[in-house]
Amino acid sequence: MGRVYYRVERASAVRELFLLDGNAEEAGWQDRALCAQTDPEAFFPEKGGSTREAKKVCLTCEVRDDCLPFRLESVLRFLESHA
Repeated sequence: MGRVYYRVERASAVRELFLLDGNAEEAGWQDRALCAQTDPEAFFPEKGGSTREAKKVCLTCEVRDDCLPFRLESVLRFLESHA
């Protein structure tokens, strides 16, 4: 049961990273982000699993340059709130 809960929590974290802020113009790239259209489980494989699929998604995404600063900021906020 704990393992299922953990996977659901991780999937929710990915969705949370891409919620639109108040500034919709600046965040318009999020609608085109491939990760928002991909199963969140690809980004959180089972222990020992491959992240190859997630890396392919990011490498082929057209909004990668727009995404990076946002991702880093979001990850830091997530880590701070769960510390």
